[in-house]
This record gives sequence, C-alpha cells and structure tokens, in this order.
Amino acid sequence: MRHAFGPHADRGVFMTTDGGKTWQKTLNVDASHGIADMDIDPQNPNILYAAVWKFGRKPWTFTSGSEQGGIFRSIDGGVSWKKVTNGLPKMLGRVRVQVAPSRSEIIYVIAESKEGLLFKSTDSGNILIKVTDNSDIIWRGCYFTDMRVDQWNENRLYALSFTVQLSVD
Repeated sequence: MRHAFGPHADRGVFMTTDGGKTWQKTLNVDASHGIADMDIDPQNPNILYAAVWKFGRKPWTFTSGSEQGGIFRSIDGGVSWKKVTNGLPKMLGRVRVQVAPSRSEIIYVIAESKEGLLFKSTDSGNILIKVTDNSDIIWRGCYFTDMRVDQWNENRLYALSFTVQLSVD
C-alpha cells in the first residue's frame, strides 16, 4: 500500500523471474490503489488473487474504496490480471481474499460494502455469491480486518476484526 497520505507510483503487484534481481509491475490500477491482500491457489500456483484497495488518510479523515478496486485474478502466474466482477459490488472498500486450502475452487472475499460483506465462490472466482451482511466480521475495516479458511474444512471460516467470528457453514 506504501504511505497512507498520498498517491505513490510503487503501488501494485510486482513480479520477478530472476530471483529478485529485477522486478516488473504486472498489476497497477493507478498511484492511489494498492494491494491490500494476495492469495495463491495451493493446487495451481499459476492462479493468483489480488485485492486492490484505494485508501487515503488525512489528519482529519480518511477515504476507503472505489469502483476501480476489487479482486483481480491471474491464471498465468501473475503475468496478466483480470478483474473479478460477477457477483461483487462495484464499490468496494477494504477487501481481502482467501483461497480454501482443502478445495482451491472455493474463494472467499470479505469487503467493506453496502451490498454485502462476505462473498463466496465455488468456481475459482468466476461467480461470487453474497453470504452475509454481518457487520461484526468487518467492524472497522480500515484499521484491521482479516479472515482465514480452515486448512482441512473449506466451510470453516474465521473472521478477525473487533472480535473473532467463526462460521462453520
């Protein structure tokens, strides 16, 4: 995300193919959008997900979200990216993405949104369905929001915010 008080050209996803000697930016919305989260398909390391978030902090306020941010997927190891839109709201604030380790076609997205807070895909992110509006899972998203999928049970999800929430279904 870089610094919070203004745009920065080094925001985005960078990729190396020579062990870190050189880096190439492969995902960049603009200087105001950073990468809030990334996950990889444990069954196919060429499939990557990146959560793009626009956040700006001023001493008296902050802004969170835009229609340009959201979830982006790469199927070629991070060389190219496509925005995931089917089932997600256009306007997303703080956003996180998790691939279920035991069934990598299950993807969860947790986001600040007026149209839902937790979304689930059963087809690797092609279609996402709203699961809940429970605001306890993203109480103050700009400060801290996270989630984890149980490594053995793709239906067991932990949401970390003001409290720790557990879903088993």
